[in-house]
Order: sequence, then C-alpha cells, then structure tokens
Amino acid sequence: MPGDYGVFGIAMALICIFDVVKDLGLTQAIIVQQGNDNDIYLQFTIMLVLSFIFYIIVIISAKFVASVFNNDIYNYILPIIGLILICNSFIDPLITKYLKEQNYKILAIRQIITPFLVGTVGLFVAYSGYGVYALVLGALAGQIGVVILFWYKSPIK
Repeated sequence: MPGDYGVFGIAMALICIFDVVKDLGLTQAIIVQQGNDNDIYLQFTIMLVLSFIFYIIVIISAKFVASVFNNDIYNYILPIIGLILICNSFIDPLITKYLKEQNYKILAIRQIITPFLVGTVGLFVAYSGYGVYALVLGALAGQIGVVILFWYKSPIK
C-alpha cells in the first residue's frame, strides 16, 4: 500500500539520522590520515557503543513517534529497523578498511548483494501479505547479508 512507503520512509529517516551521527567523520579521518588497524578497531568500538545507545533511544522513542504520527505500527517496526544501526556498526569499519586498501571488488559485491537481498526478502514478505514489514525486513536482510559477507571475507573477525 502507498501508506506503507510513508511509514517506512519516516522510520528510515530516523535511523539514517542516527547512522550519520554515529560515524563522527571517523571513516574519512582514518582514510585521509592513513590510519592503521588500531584506528579501525577504535572506530568499530565507538560505532558499536553509539549504535547500542541510539538503538535504545529508538526503542524508547517508538511510542512517541507512534503518537505523533497516530500510527501504532511504529511501536513494532522501529525496534526491528533499528537493528540496521547495529549492523552498520559492524559494516562501516570494514568499509573504511576496504577503502583504505582500495579493495573495490568486495565493495562492488556489497553493492550487488544488498539490493538482491532487499528485493528477494521484500518480495517474499510482501507476497505473504505483511505490508510494511516487507520493506522493513527487506532492508534489514540486506544489511545482515553484508555483515555476513564482510565477516566471511575479512581478516578481522
């Protein structure tokens, strides 16, 4: 339904705000300053801690968002879609590492896998009749797929 895209868009906007803030410019700083693996480990730690804090804020704010938009669905989808923040805290430091090493092959594979998983899971869930959950679970599946890919390919476990 068209309204599902609005609900999804609002939820993703909230998540994206937190996702941008949690980076703190660390990716660019590490690349420009020719940071080492210890800098990437620090980036991972900072991002993971901030992601958990922001995830808790998302869960707590779900009732407020639901009341502002007069739609109880936010109580259910914000905690699910908020998991993207935690997934990204595992992905972003490895993206920094791959950009620093100019390993564009793995980054290109990421660009293929993400939409494939988003579309496949989204279509399956939509076909099953779950509406906005198709968009939410598709987006989350795309991120989880990249986490698995990067974990498998990365020397940093």
